[in-house]
Amino acid sequence: MKVSIYRIYQVENRITLYIGSTKQFEKRKRDHIKAIKKGSRKGQEMLYNKLREYGENSIAFEIVEEVDVKCRKEVDKIEENWIRKSLSEYLLNGGRFKNYTVGSSYRFCDCEDCYNELSQVLGRFKR
Repeated sequence: MKVSIYRIYQVENRITLYIGSTKQFEKRKRDHIKAIKKGSRKGQEMLYNKLREYGENSIAFEIVEEVDVKCRKEVDKIEENWIRKSLSEYLLNGGRFKNYTVGSSYRFCDCEDCYNELSQVLGRFKR
């Protein structure tokens, strides 16, 4: 599967505000812009409040890497590396983060490895 890793950044100082991944970059970009204008998506209130604070014309979107992977977990690892890189750059420039977390614990796709891992996880809860 072909996936784009992208970032949303502040135009003035090029500080990365968000790293994400998608199979359809232009659609995802439109979705972000729509959410900025109409209200936040559930679970991303902090992000969209901050983007509204900067204003739509003060932020930009950029693909930082395009990858061809077999599994969603591969994408998560690549995305996590970009998040860590962006965090390092931000901290080196004197920034501070609160409640910073990287990645998701259980994101699965339909590849055999994810199916087997998910089966093991779910198997723990069988009676």
